[in-house]
Amino acid sequence: MERRGGIIVLKYLRELGDVRRATPRRRAYNYGMAAAIMGVGIWIFVSGAPGWIFLAVVSADAVVDFFLVNSWVKADAVSDLHRPATHPATNSASTPTPSMSAE
Repeated sequence: MERRGGIIVLKYLRELGDVRRATPRRRAYNYGMAAAIMGVGIWIFVSGAPGWIFLAVVSADAVVDFFLVNSWVKADAVSDLHRPATHPATNSASTPTPSMSAE
């Protein structure tokens, strides 16, 4: 049973990664947040500022990221529901059109 739980977590993490990279604006958000965390970390290392500042920034990023990514997942799921399904058996390219039929 533990192995199945691990597989579910891996699928969840893969889905989160797909959602985060789905659009250019989402990728820009991720790079921006990573740059902000790196900048604060370097600033604290260089200036000797208290480490709790870094922990506060990382915690705030985690909370914002959690809610934002979950809203993206929900928005993508709703848009997928409204998108017509393309199944190999019902694909329009596989069915002959009148112009393609033999005479």
